[in-house]
Amino acid sequence: MLVVGGYLFKSAHSGQRSYYDQPGERWSRWGPFTLICLAVPLIMADLTRHLLQDNGLWPECGNNPHYSRINASDPFPSSCFWSSSQYRCQHTCCVPVWTSDPNATGAYTWEPKQTYFFPDSLPGMPDSKAKQFGTMRDGGSVYFPPGFNRALQPYTVFEAPLVLYDDSTRNPATDGGGGKTSAECPLGVNPITGYCLLELAAGQSCGCDSCLPDSNENMLHLSPMGWIFTILFTYSGFVLLAVAVMWNASIIEKLKGLKDKWRQLRGRAAVSSTH
Repeated sequence: MLVVGGYLFKSAHSGQRSYYDQPGERWSRWGPFTLICLAVPLIMADLTRHLLQDNGLWPECGNNPHYSRINASDPFPSSCFWSSSQYRCQHTCCVPVWTSDPNATGAYTWEPKQTYFFPDSLPGMPDSKAKQFGTMRDGGSVYFPPGFNRALQPYTVFEAPLVLYDDSTRNPATDGGGGKTSAECPLGVNPITGYCLLELAAGQSCGCDSCLPDSNENMLHLSPMGWIFTILFTYSGFVLLAVAVMWNASIIEKLKGLKDKWRQLRGRAAVSSTH
């Protein structure tokens, strides 16, 4: 694209289009180069969105304080409209809490069960052991869940109650939790986290590491930003790029010339057939 832009600039500056040097012909001279200057940022817009998302500069819809869908009944709530997500989520986002287990003195457990961190992570996850951590008791001692491998160091020790928030800790007492009200949460508000209570199906675990199935990553499931960046910006840029190149090559004039040449050839053929 840089080569094409350079060629169009050279064409307008000192090439074939530089002959349009009259005051009223400036657009004819610089038009193709102007169009490609508009096309480049439009074509690069979706790639830029990806870069901003991957580097955390423009968060996606999920487990974060900017565009949160934590425990929302709608997997892609209105709060995610301006997020960088390309697709509308179909899986709910559930954030578990690490709390004291009333059935075991000094022990802690997830509530509800979660899918990402040890010891309740899904079987087969290659990094499940790397997600293990201990919990600091009120007295200063550390609780390690059954199966904890202390040989895998370094490991993390968190204070309870612990809320997983964007793969890190978040203290609802100091950070405000989710800030939800009873009107927004039909099943009530979790007093520990401040988030809505979410009813899980039998045997379902709590997690926020999935938005929608890979098979549904298509145009039918694009988010608002997906439509704007993937469809509107990208294809508008390609259209402008095509128009710029064809305009610089004078395609319309050449097609008209072909039409006139065809008429001339047919006329000559008609004359020769009469002799």
